[in-house]
Amino acid sequence: MKSASIAPEIPVVIAMDGGQSSTTCIVTTPGGDVLGSGVAGPADHISEPGGPERCRRAVTSALDAALMDAGLDADRVHLLAAGFGMSGGTRRMQEIIRGCIAADHVVVVPDSVACWQGATGGEPGVIVISGTGSVAYGRNQEGDERWAGGWGYLMGDEGSGYWIGIRALSAATRSHDGVVAKTTLQERIPQAFGVPDLRSVHGALYSGRLGRVEVARLGQVVDESAAAGDTMARAILECAAEHLADLAQAVFNKLGLRADRHRVSYGGGVFRSSILLDRFRSLLAHSLGGDVVHKPRFPAIVGAWQIGAQSAGLPVTTAECERIVTTLTATGSIKA
Repeated sequence: MKSASIAPEIPVVIAMDGGQSSTTCIVTTPGGDVLGSGVAGPADHISEPGGPERCRRAVTSALDAALMDAGLDADRVHLLAAGFGMSGGTRRMQEIIRGCIAADHVVVVPDSVACWQGATGGEPGVIVISGTGSVAYGRNQEGDERWAGGWGYLMGDEGSGYWIGIRALSAATRSHDGVVAKTTLQERIPQAFGVPDLRSVHGALYSGRLGRVEVARLGQVVDESAAAGDTMARAILECAAEHLADLAQAVFNKLGLRADRHRVSYGGGVFRSSILLDRFRSLLAHSLGGDVVHKPRFPAIVGAWQIGAQSAGLPVTTAECERIVTTLTATGSIKA
């Protein structure tokens, strides 16, 4: 009797980008063709109560969703390499991820490093990230690296989405009370949360029904208000840009970089605001003495993929990275 043939395992590479709002995973062939993508919850703040469990859940759920999207059976894939760019990518987080991902090569780095890798292509320079939180990271030609920011919402995160959201809430309540001039944020914020007024927002925040992620999403409300002519909203965005420019300048100078040779890039949802980005660019042109701010070459998820693939000795070219971005943009997995 012939024994039943066993289907060979499919070699794949996975990459994850884990932030304070969500965790995104992609599954690709060794050559960089995207097979599937998936999204799960945040995996940040590993030291908080429930943090390790949240990390495991986010990582495994994102991978399961990506494999399902690819139509792959988890038992029939061979994970050649896995690159992770994770918010708060501490040693403890590395241990947790390595405990639940069985790959030949697993590399876990802070999300700032993966974002820098994608944005600069691994060349000397600085990346500033502003999403729910904020941080700057850079590396020079000698391989020295420096950070600024990244202290979290209790001790820092100036210029982040959460920082912007808190200032917007304060501006709205002060406007409501007649302490400052009227701002449209007073009406826009309740509308964004689907509640009738600021008192309802107050109740939802203090009861825990709305948390950090929801507050951080007010950055878009602030941007829309500023674009419509609200001076209070514009002032909040411009102040956020100043904080983010300070982070970039601190890292740039610590590393001894030069404006005529090196670049500052950016990542995170806050930089979708053209008002904030224009101010950020202008401030650094003045302080560093050159046109140093450039659009990132590739997003953080591609940076994580590069790091993972390189750890396994797989070829990483610009064409492969561009193909990943094209596929993810076409499927709506990332924004162009």
